[in-house]
Amino acid sequence: MSASFQLKPEWLDWFCDCLLRKVPIFQIEQQLAISGISDPKTFLAEVQKDPIFKWAYQQKRALRQHQILIQTQHKLRKISNIPRVDTLTEQAFFEYFYSAQSPVVIEKWVTQWPAYQKWSASFLRDQYGSAQIKITQGREGHQDYDIRSSDYQVDGLLAEFAERVINTEHSNDFYLIARNRVIESPKLLALWDDVIEEPYLDVSLRKGCAALWFGPKGTITPLHHDTCNILFAQVWGDKRITLVPPTYMKLFESSKSMYSFEDVLKSPIQEESFVIDLKAGSALFIPVGWWHQVEALSASISMAMTHFKRRNDFDDYRPGAIPS
Repeated sequence: MSASFQLKPEWLDWFCDCLLRKVPIFQIEQQLAISGISDPKTFLAEVQKDPIFKWAYQQKRALRQHQILIQTQHKLRKISNIPRVDTLTEQAFFEYFYSAQSPVVIEKWVTQWPAYQKWSASFLRDQYGSAQIKITQGREGHQDYDIRSSDYQVDGLLAEFAERVINTEHSNDFYLIARNRVIESPKLLALWDDVIEEPYLDVSLRKGCAALWFGPKGTITPLHHDTCNILFAQVWGDKRITLVPPTYMKLFESSKSMYSFEDVLKSPIQEESFVIDLKAGSALFIPVGWWHQVEALSASISMAMTHFKRRNDFDDYRPGAIPS
């Protein structure tokens, strides 16, 4: 009898799990007998000699070891809140938060920027209104509006968009998002004169590593994770950011690429999340892999920057893209 031909794939998986959970052999034999195996002892002996089983068992064993590690890390991450500090030195930021992959709110970093005193919807309209931009609109009514943001892109003038923001009380239908790449527009490069990137960011790495977010109250960026660390600076208006640790593996069960469609306001995910109201003038460090959902509590302008003075290339972090 050849076990590899007799044992169904789902049984192979079950048998590996039984051995890893140290289920007594007699219980396994009983189950096999109930399922119609006439000689369970001989059958098990042949299965355990089969090369397919040996390979599958080693893979399952490695997976279980990783699961134990992740579960332990998740328990250790059970912090009561995300720390908030007024300022952080470069050394403290990289040593205690960047290297540890722990979020932190830096309350007064953005207050040092000229942008903090200047930027608003009317400022962008009056000073940069002639800039041609791409915006995302027609988002409402489509669950995957962020995944397929390119499908909803339209061209327009910044002045027209800013005026629309000013005159809109609440909407998630139109938004100027990271993928619109407006901060790289030649007519908007002067905005960088209002941004102070020290002490955490490397100016020489700026190109392609920064994004401007601008929209009305009510815009929502759905729950997702990124493949790099992000410093999210709130320049004008307020936002609510909900964070979930990357070790909360259940989010991958319903994920689509880097997005999850779980409701962060419902259990059990609600118990795993941290809600941060980010005021104008503050910044949030979002480590790679941390899930986050962003909601504008008012009309808002934000900057997301990834050009840190430390390594920040983790494009292979895409667990949700692994085929099932």
